[in-house]
Amino acid sequence: SVVAIGNACLYNDGTNRYYKATYGAVNNFLFEDLWIRRDYEEIARNNENGHRIRSTVGNGTIEFVTVHDTATLTSTAQSTASSMASGETSIHYTTGNGEVYSCVPEEFIAFHAGDGTGTTFAWYPTGVACDYLDEFDYSSYPKITIDGSGSYYYFYINGKKTTVSAPIGNSSRTIENPSNSNLSYLGPVWKVENGEYYIGTTWVDFSQTAAGTIGSHGGNNNSIGIEMGVGTASNMYDTWMHTAKLVADILVRHNLDITRVKMHNTWTGKNCPQCLLAGGNWWEFMDMVSVEYIIRKYYPNLKITLSSESDIIDSKGVVVKAPRSTQTIKYTITVSDGTYSKSVELSCVVPGYTSWERWNGLYSSSIIWNGGKFNL
Repeated sequence: SVVAIGNACLYNDGTNRYYKATYGAVNNFLFEDLWIRRDYEEIARNNENGHRIRSTVGNGTIEFVTVHDTATLTSTAQSTASSMASGETSIHYTTGNGEVYSCVPEEFIAFHAGDGTGTTFAWYPTGVACDYLDEFDYSSYPKITIDGSGSYYYFYINGKKTTVSAPIGNSSRTIENPSNSNLSYLGPVWKVENGEYYIGTTWVDFSQTAAGTIGSHGGNNNSIGIEMGVGTASNMYDTWMHTAKLVADILVRHNLDITRVKMHNTWTGKNCPQCLLAGGNWWEFMDMVSVEYIIRKYYPNLKITLSSESDIIDSKGVVVKAPRSTQTIKYTITVSDGTYSKSVELSCVVPGYTSWERWNGLYSSSIIWNGGKFNL
């Protein structure tokens, strides 16, 4: 009923944060078909430094979708695709500035997650039963922790000890006083099979955090990577929405549910995607993924469009012209299956830009807008 407003933190280098005042959209669904540009696929396909054939790398099955961002102020989907296609670090897709590019074809693994390619990913039964899980109810997701002493630590799920040991070191270093703070933001990758929780292959990485992160394997070998271009000239909310539509498409095509959406942080503990982590927007982003996933999976033949006489929003439902004073706008959503159609008129409030504190530019990293939350 009220369009989200906030100051999106585009990046944080530890000294400065860059904020951009950003409006949201009238719906979590992006009223636009997914159109993927494939200009750079051939360059990436011929760049042997930027990929490996998926079928030749251990268990090369596609298990996850990984979301990244460039954490810069000048990136676009096109510029990121160009550099990724010809470099050693690579990615399957890039998004930004209202565009989606395919880079490394999905038949190859790309080098984007930081967890290497030398470890074969596997799922391990935990011995802990799943009593309830609703993929669209994030509060039902398992709460994974660690506990132990000496050299023996184990994962716990919802307070129950599993049979899966937690790594606390690698061949060169060991975590001092291992605790839950050493886990990544989303914790180890997991799934439910036959009513039992499974945890994927884990490892310890010190490249991103001095204290060490207990991350997961499967980022490079078993996920499709998406890089969101971050730039001052882009609409970050629009980029999140395009990315969510692409994520849903990948999930449905590979028969994966939304619990398989991960962030770069999952694999190594890296602060990525910064723009979602810094503003506390991960679960808001997942709401976008959920809506796109439901429509794409269960209603693939429906055409859903939006129309409005107001120039404040575009046909995608995104605010493109901020009003000076708060306004209520009306718009119409039409759903059609080719034979029958139905339209409904809705309305929402778009806050005027003079009614809230807008931050644009560099601010000290010690100054955090709205406690790190994007939406007012």
